[in-house]
Amino acid sequence: MTELQQTSDSLTSAQITAKISFATSGMDTLRREENDLALAAVSGDDEAIKRIAEIRSQLRQIGEDVSILERARTVAQRKESEAAAARNQEYRARHLAIAREKAAELVKIAVRVDEAVAAFKACTVEIDRVEREIHTALREADARESGGRVGQMHLWRFAFDLITKFVKGTASFDPGRPVADVARSAWGHLLDDEGDSDE
Repeated sequence: MTELQQTSDSLTSAQITAKISFATSGMDTLRREENDLALAAVSGDDEAIKRIAEIRSQLRQIGEDVSILERARTVAQRKESEAAAARNQEYRARHLAIAREKAAELVKIAVRVDEAVAAFKACTVEIDRVEREIHTALREADARESGGRVGQMHLWRFAFDLITKFVKGTASFDPGRPVADVARSAWGHLLDDEGDSDE
C-alpha cells in the first residue's frame, strides 16, 4: 500500500480531495513522459521500453490509490455531514431550551401584569369612592370651594394618562405628572402636613 492509501479517520474530505488532486496530477505527468518515450520505444530503445513499463505500473498503482481515496472521501463526507447534523441539532436544542425558559419567564411577567391591572382597577374604584366621600364631607361641612381644582374628580384618569403615554412612546417627551403630585395639589388645602398625603 502506498502513502496515498494510508488515510485515517482524522483526515477531512477536503484533505483527501487534495491527495486525489496530487495523485491525478502525478498521473498526468507520467502520461506525458510515456508519450515522450513512445517513439523511442517503438524504435527499439530498451531503456525507453523499460521506463514505459515502469510508468504503466506506476499508473496502475496510482489509479488504485485514487480509487481508494475516492471511497475514503465518500466516507469522510458522510461522517462530516452526520457531525454537522449533530452539531446543528445540538444548536437547535440549546436555543429551543432557551425559548422555553423565556416563555415561562414571560408567563410569570404576564401574571404580574394581570395583578397590576387588577390592582389598578381596584384603585380606580377606591379613588372614585374616596372622592365622593370627600365631596360629601365638604358639602356637609359647608366648605366646598367654588370651581374646584384639577384632580379633585376621577384622579385615576391621570394614572391612565401616564400608562397611555408610555404605551404610545411619548413618555420621554411628555412624562406627565405623578398621580400623587396631582392628588397633593388637588387636596393640599385639606392636608395638615406632608405626612398626611402619604397615609
